Amino acid sequence: MINKKLHRQLESIDWDFATRYTGLTRTPHWYPGTFPAQLPSTLIQALSSSGDVVFDPYGGVGTTAAESIRLNRRTWSVDIHPISALASAPYCALLLLKRVAPKKLELLFALFESVLQGTRPQKESAPLFDFSASDRESLLLDDFCVKHMRPVPEDLLSSLRVGEPMTDLLLRWIHPDTLSEIADFRKLQAGQVIKGCENFFSIFVEFAISANLRALCSQVKSWGHLADNVYPKEMVYKDAIRQLSQWASRLKQSLRRVDMHGGPRIQGIQYWHSVHDWNAEVEPKVRPRAYPRLMLTSPPYGDAIDYLNAQRLSLYFLGYSEDQVGRLCTQEIGARRKRFKPDSRTVWAQDVATAARRQSAYVESGILAIILPHKDHGREMGIEAINRELCEASWTQAFSIDRSISQKSTRQSWTSIKRESITLFSRS
Repeated sequence: MINKKLHRQLESIDWDFATRYTGLTRTPHWYPGTFPAQLPSTLIQALSSSGDVVFDPYGGVGTTAAESIRLNRRTWSVDIHPISALASAPYCALLLLKRVAPKKLELLFALFESVLQGTRPQKESAPLFDFSASDRESLLLDDFCVKHMRPVPEDLLSSLRVGEPMTDLLLRWIHPDTLSEIADFRKLQAGQVIKGCENFFSIFVEFAISANLRALCSQVKSWGHLADNVYPKEMVYKDAIRQLSQWASRLKQSLRRVDMHGGPRIQGIQYWHSVHDWNAEVEPKVRPRAYPRLMLTSPPYGDAIDYLNAQRLSLYFLGYSEDQVGRLCTQEIGARRKRFKPDSRTVWAQDVATAARRQSAYVESGILAIILPHKDHGREMGIEAINRELCEASWTQAFSIDRSISQKSTRQSWTSIKRESITLFSRS
């Protein structure tokens, strides 16, 4: 419940986050429409306790999930987008490794860099890695993930990749020599991984490549051009091995700056992820047994972003055809491409409201925190519909406050949405 004391505390917070926070997570996989880590970090600390399950039904790139892990909570992330799982699960695994097994983390990056450099022609005769027996034993990352994450690495890997990369589609965006380097790296990795690490390391490699496809693409204007299928006018070669090496170095440094809360011991599953369509009248396949204490999410903003189309390169990389991407996109709530339909926002509002009621059923007693555009942006029908649906399910609006979106820190400074509303619901 939100008592008077908590209400006053929430009102006293600077939700615009004018002061920069340190020690927070920062996902290394690009993704449109993300909110700053300060937002979930603040809400998680105010509305949940250590060990609680935090639930994000629109997990996106995993900002809420990552902050939950950092703050010593468990987390359940759901999204219709396969790239959400590919972006979120490996990063949360790295955070768990930082907490309990930092040596494993260092060895993982050493293995990644070794295989990367083995891709260079001049390195063909050099050993890929020269780890001691104890180091190889420390790299049993598959077992670590089986103990603490769902799906397990083998199942996650098989569910994400639907086929071999769609080379013909990727060649419309990426220089053939660049794409050839990516293929060589994947081929070398597949044949050289240390036993007991093969599934997680394969996921990590797919994660790394997916995170860098936009940077390696010849279309450099914006991710909106990717979403709208605007091909590059000129194909430009980019050094894939150098890009991946620099990415890994930045990620390693970023992880060192993350301030983990809690001790070095964890028990049981800490992270769950489910690829799920909330329009479907079925339950997510992967979920925790315990009820989440907090649902914290930002549903898609109607007519604002085509998340799936924006990640078309990563979907092609995972083996999705153009038709498969198109069919997947038809399920996306509030997609921007639907904005030309006269009732697009009405449909969006009802979709997010119906989904909110389904999602709230997984929070038996706790708080729902929902972030949506401010009413000035013409999407007030979304929170109004959510209010009606949740009221019928015995939830009551307990707190609401507005925040401004800093255009300096946002990853989409072009957006016309400058303000958001944070609304909290509790059980009646």
